[in-house]
Amino acid sequence: MANRENPLITEQRNQGDTHYGALVLSMTQSEIVKLPEYVFVRAFLPFFCGEKKITEQPNILPSWIGIAGSPSKEVDIVDEKGEILFRVPAMNDTSVIDSLNKKNGRSLQAIVQNYHRYQGITPINGENFLANAIADKIQAIRTTSESFTENEKKWNEIFIRYGKMKSTEPELVAVDKSSRLDEDEIEYD
Repeated sequence: MANRENPLITEQRNQGDTHYGALVLSMTQSEIVKLPEYVFVRAFLPFFCGEKKITEQPNILPSWIGIAGSPSKEVDIVDEKGEILFRVPAMNDTSVIDSLNKKNGRSLQAIVQNYHRYQGITPINGENFLANAIADKIQAIRTTSESFTENEKKWNEIFIRYGKMKSTEPELVAVDKSSRLDEDEIEYD
C-alpha cells in the first residue's frame, strides 16, 4: 500500500486555502501553531478518537507532526474568527523526561554532573551516587506524572466536545416528588 496523504489535507493545499496555509506557514519554531477547527474535525479527529484506523491513512500522524512542527508541540484549534477554542496536547509529552526539568526531582543534567564529581573521588562513590540518583529520579517521575493525566483530561475534553466520548461527570437526576411517600402514608407495625 502506497503512503498517501489524507485527502482533506491535500484538498486544503490544492485549493490554496489561505487561512490554513497562512496559519501553518507563518509559524516560527517557538510559536504554537493555530489550526482551523474544520480541518481538525474533518481530517484528524476521526483518527485521534479511533473512528478510523491510522493504517487507513499512514501519513496522518506525519501530517499532524508537520503541522505542529514537532511531536512534542501542542496545536491550538481556532474558530473561523481565529479565536482559540482549545489546545490539542502534544503527541509526545517530554516534560517528565526533560533533562533540565527540576519539577521531578534532580535534573538529569545535575545527576550526570554530580556523578562525574563523585567518580573523580572514587569510582565506587560515583557508581553508588548514580544508582541512587537514577532510582530517586524514576520514583519522582512516577509520583509526579501529573502531566500525563493532564493530557488525558485534555483529550477527554476534546472527545466529549465532539460527542466522541460520554462525559464522566455525574449527571444530576431530577427527583419526581409525586412518587415519594409522605410520612403520613408510611405504616408502622
